[in-house]
Amino acid sequence: MRGPFDLTFAGAAAAFCLASPADAALVVSKAPSTNMHCDGNGCVATAADAVMNVNDLKLFLRAGNTSLGTANVTDDIVIDTPLSWANTHRLTFVAAHSIVIRKPIVVEGHGGLTLQDSADGQGTGTIAYGPKGRIDFWDTHAGLTIDNQSYALAADVHGLEGTLSGRFLALTKDYDAAQDGTYQQAPVASFDFGVFDGLGHTISNLKIVDTAGSDNVGLFGSVDGSELKNIGLVDADVTGGDRAIVGALAGQSGGVARNVFATGSVHGGQSTVAGGLFGQINGGQDFALPIQDSWSAVSVTADQNSVAGGFAGATQQNVQLLRCHASGTVSLLAASTLSALGGLVGAGSGELQYSYATGAVTGGDGAHAGGLVGENGFTIWRSYAGGAVTGGADARVGGLVGEANSTVEIQQSYATGAVAGGDGAHAGGLFGNDWLATVRDTYATGAVAAGANGAAGGLAGEQNQVLSRSYSRGTVSGGAGSVVGGLIGNDFAHHRVSRTYWDTDTSGIADPSQGAGNHKNANGITAMTSAELQAALPDGFSPSIWRIDPQINGGLPFLRHLPPN
Repeated sequence: MRGPFDLTFAGAAAAFCLASPADAALVVSKAPSTNMHCDGNGCVATAADAVMNVNDLKLFLRAGNTSLGTANVTDDIVIDTPLSWANTHRLTFVAAHSIVIRKPIVVEGHGGLTLQDSADGQGTGTIAYGPKGRIDFWDTHAGLTIDNQSYALAADVHGLEGTLSGRFLALTKDYDAAQDGTYQQAPVASFDFGVFDGLGHTISNLKIVDTAGSDNVGLFGSVDGSELKNIGLVDADVTGGDRAIVGALAGQSGGVARNVFATGSVHGGQSTVAGGLFGQINGGQDFALPIQDSWSAVSVTADQNSVAGGFAGATQQNVQLLRCHASGTVSLLAASTLSALGGLVGAGSGELQYSYATGAVTGGDGAHAGGLVGENGFTIWRSYAGGAVTGGADARVGGLVGEANSTVEIQQSYATGAVAGGDGAHAGGLFGNDWLATVRDTYATGAVAAGANGAAGGLAGEQNQVLSRSYSRGTVSGGAGSVVGGLIGNDFAHHRVSRTYWDTDTSGIADPSQGAGNHKNANGITAMTSAELQAALPDGFSPSIWRIDPQINGGLPFLRHLPPN
């Protein structure tokens, strides 16, 4: 039996270099072991910065089951070098907080792996994967336990097929679904009250063509009360018929998701709800359903009377999108007054924080189109959009939001994309229409144009609610009969606008009385030149929220906690 001993022989330089990826961590690396105590039960850290040499760890695994723990003297375990073993022994990681997997862990034989991401075993920490991090199992009969829960192992999409209610399932390796051909419906029809963990893997070339209509279409048709995490879909091609709910990962989702992504394309028919990652996310009634640290780079198209978004087509009830983003284009083949499109979400409600979208959004007549959200019921905080937004006649188009139709707040957010609408459209650099939302500490820089008989403003096409501490600088124009203002097209806020500004040099609106298009010298709107905006923060802009730096944002004010790009 192995006796106890301390591994403390590494030099200070080696320990510093390999502990530096985390503030306080036990790092598995190629460097000599440092600040470790090992005995017959395994190895634990003895200081906040500790190193476990990967070859030392393999030696212990050859002898028998081995554990590696932080012993509450440090927070995280970081796997910073490839680790593999080919016997029947089990390796257990016990972290006081989180386990960060930056390089592959490979269980080559019939052995096992246990991950406990908090000392109490309740999963209060996280298991995070770096770009090259994953966990491979060569045998689906090997053992995997995460936070005291045993997982079944699947090697391919066929291993996921059917109904997985109540199951805890993990994917053992990257899988190329091209060999499966075209699925006629969702491979997993429904997944209720379980957990699917991709372990940092990807499924590539998944193709689904379900034109039956009214189906839930995606890798998972519907998800209810389950968790999806650590999985990516690469080059997915997913098509749904009329009235379908379509997303690459899931059609309808009423579960938690973390660290999931998709690339490829999603197509919907008429009256569909289509999203790059999720078709529709259904939130909880009594608590916020979190979707976090996830993204999509999916082109999304749908036909008339549809709702479409680069990340999700729609959300309902209490949904929280945290650190999510989308970069794919979103477009409708035809559009009507029932259509809503957004670079991130087509139409939705809940909370949206630290999220963004950069893809172009294109809608037709009557569309509600926004660079981030088409029809907004979200409380939006510290988020932005950068894609161009286009709509047809009578559309409501905005760089961030097409139509804000709920009593929510939009704060510390911005938009940079160009915005264009057809005849009768309401177009704004930040939003097309603000009916009910309170908007503070925002800005827009994109050009804005409306056709004949429309309304165009550098920040808002039409404003009806509280707007303060905001500015715009994009060129603003409109066709014959349109109302055009430097900041707002139609201002119906009735003295609810304060401390707002527009750039007279870049907007093309030099008349200082034309902050609003529908009446002169509107309350709370002030004209400023570019030089004045660059010289100091405008009156009312708090230094705790705003900054000016000659090297950032062209020297113009920007949000301290959300610098450009």
